[in-house]
Amino acid sequence: MSKNVLLSVVIPIYGVDKYLRQCVDSVLAACDGIQSEVILVDDGGKDECPAICDEYDRMSRELGGACEIRTIHKENGGYGSAVNTGFDLAKGEWISIVEPDDWVEKGMYATLLSSGADQNVDIIKAKFQYVLPSGVIQNPRYGEEIPLDRVFRIDECPSLLSRHPSIWSAIYRRSFLRRCDIRMEEVPGAGWVDNPFLVQTMCQAHGICFKPVIVYNYRSIGDPFSELKGKWEIPYARMKDELAWFRDKPIPSDVLCCRYRAYLVYFWLMSACALARGECFSKVSCALQDVGRELNWGAIVESGVLDKSEKMMFWLYRHMPRWGILRFKNRLYGWGASGLTKIIGLFVL
Repeated sequence: MSKNVLLSVVIPIYGVDKYLRQCVDSVLAACDGIQSEVILVDDGGKDECPAICDEYDRMSRELGGACEIRTIHKENGGYGSAVNTGFDLAKGEWISIVEPDDWVEKGMYATLLSSGADQNVDIIKAKFQYVLPSGVIQNPRYGEEIPLDRVFRIDECPSLLSRHPSIWSAIYRRSFLRRCDIRMEEVPGAGWVDNPFLVQTMCQAHGICFKPVIVYNYRSIGDPFSELKGKWEIPYARMKDELAWFRDKPIPSDVLCCRYRAYLVYFWLMSACALARGECFSKVSCALQDVGRELNWGAIVESGVLDKSEKMMFWLYRHMPRWGILRFKNRLYGWGASGLTKIIGLFVL
């Protein structure tokens, strides 16, 4: 295969043999005619995934073509570890991350790479859609504030940080990731490590290009926050990771506050854990206050991005976290049985 690889697609794989073929086939179709490589990272799978990966690897060696498939088998280390393994092996000018239970549209890479010649662009992002277990499709809302006719930086459209990370509906210039030393946090499981990755890429990109086209199908299997299972430590740890990264960076106030808006959803999820597991109420309260005190309060007070109710919630979690949890409880009960679904919708839609 030619050394001039334009695109590397990294697929971290674990426990998804039911969906893996659809995922890989869709990526191969989207890579058709593009000098590319697909890196299948088997993260110590116990199902049929390792065998399926080897099958695609053999097929690639036998048939050749513009797209090469490489399979890597490794001990289980979690989503972040698997993605980093793919990053280390990637040769392409651009890198894409695809989750193994999702699938991409045939024109995804042709659409995104059409803006790749501009050397000022580090990230090319597009729309995605949720595919629910019922087959119903939901399209997340994108505001009119996103520039469509030019390259921009995150301070010109900070609302991108308040949305679902959707790091997989984008491609990233490999030299940019290396220059800024951007890698995934390595923790067990998925661990929401896409959140710090979103922050570090968007905040350091010299140029972002947005395509108003749906290129990615995100399969929603049950509750999108089911990984928590009462583990309030997951959103807490990711917020701490982000705040530690923010600490010595000259991040504009509006950018910070747009990211803080996403933290409100995390606060509410942590509050739900505290209410569901009474024995961790005190620990969650302390964790919420810990995060609240690390936020840039001056930026929050002066923010024209956050409304009064959002500022009030930040104040409560900063100074009186137990009251913040109880206020969440009242709001949840006021919303009825679908309350948590509505809270999730504030973030994902």
